[in-house]
Amino acid sequence: MNFITKLLGFILLLSASISSAQSGNITMAGNVPPRGDTAENNRLLSALNELLNLTDKPYKDNPYILKADLPETAVLLDEFNDIGKSNKYKDAHFYKGYLTNQVHLNDSDCILQISYIGVNEGIPLTRACFTLLAKKRNNQYYFRSPLLQNTCTWETKKIGNVILHFKKDYNKKNAAKYFNMVDAYDKKLEFMDKSTEFYCCDNYHEVLQLIGVDYKSDYTSIVKNSLSSAENDLNLVVNGYLTSEFTEFDPHDLWHARLHKV
Repeated sequence: MNFITKLLGFILLLSASISSAQSGNITMAGNVPPRGDTAENNRLLSALNELLNLTDKPYKDNPYILKADLPETAVLLDEFNDIGKSNKYKDAHFYKGYLTNQVHLNDSDCILQISYIGVNEGIPLTRACFTLLAKKRNNQYYFRSPLLQNTCTWETKKIGNVILHFKKDYNKKNAAKYFNMVDAYDKKLEFMDKSTEFYCCDNYHEVLQLIGVDYKSDYTSIVKNSLSSAENDLNLVVNGYLTSEFTEFDPHDLWHARLHKV
């Protein structure tokens, strides 16, 4: 074998190794029984991996997300960014993804649970656990966040260009004050007038649970925070600061947040 042949072989091997390392493929956990035939299970797992391998691209171009599901699914998929990386162990692929549960509700709908786990000196370390919904349509699987399913019993109220989602009731006076201030700031900043879906959560833990993040070590002990997306000309905000009382906002903080489009 001459030098050029050896070099080409090495480059191909290195390329395959890098591709494999970057893919972060989800594998089936050993205690999860397959459902149906092997080919169908492989099709589902392959679609899931393709979905996650494309998270560095615009979500609107991801062929495994239906457009109607894009805003809430974008919020969840943001949480997968660099999910395998460990700064402590200086390894970009320390945490491996495992499909730990699949619940097939019928022939087309399925609930998937995914865990990212790394091992150090024989001790398993969990980075995150997620829940995704899968739907089969025309022999292709599509995925979405469980946000809409988890809030299907919530009440809604239209306030200007905002659809407010809340459990039972909300502080009407404080909510009007808050959204009027947001609207005034956005006009000053000349932001495009978009519709907003705004979910009132009690705390950040509830935010995470609603969108499909069952656990993430990055957020340990965090009480208040919010997540958002801007897809389909729609702002989606899952708010874990204000609760339905809208009492914990400062005009200066709100201005800073709008200035940075948060």
